[in-house]
Amino acid sequence: MGRQKKMSPDQLQAVLNNARLNLLTAQKGGQLFGFCETFQHTIAEIEILYFGLTPEMQGKGFGPKFLCWILETLWSDDIKRIWLHTDTNDHPKAIDTYLNAGSKFMIERWKISRTEGNPKLDK
Repeated sequence: MGRQKKMSPDQLQAVLNNARLNLLTAQKGGQLFGFCETFQHTIAEIEILYFGLTPEMQGKGFGPKFLCWILETLWSDDIKRIWLHTDTNDHPKAIDTYLNAGSKFMIERWKISRTEGNPKLDK
């Protein structure tokens, strides 16, 4: 469900009106510090599209707690799989946080190289 960073108000409204999209936030002292966007692909599968904290809250132990709350909130008898994708652009502790959340994760490493301006995936 990748999207552009800039959208028209109508495009944004269409995204927000999608019943399969869920937005979860975390606040401390009335200040927003965490955000999670999920998408329910099927009745049994949810993808975490975006998960993160504001820079000033990173490294203070809020990420693992927020992720555990998200997983507890999303799991139900109908949900059989929750997944997310990560890459080297994520916070250096992201993968450890995901692995410590108690779920099994499939990890694949892909290297993206450029040949004459065209991206090429090397597995």
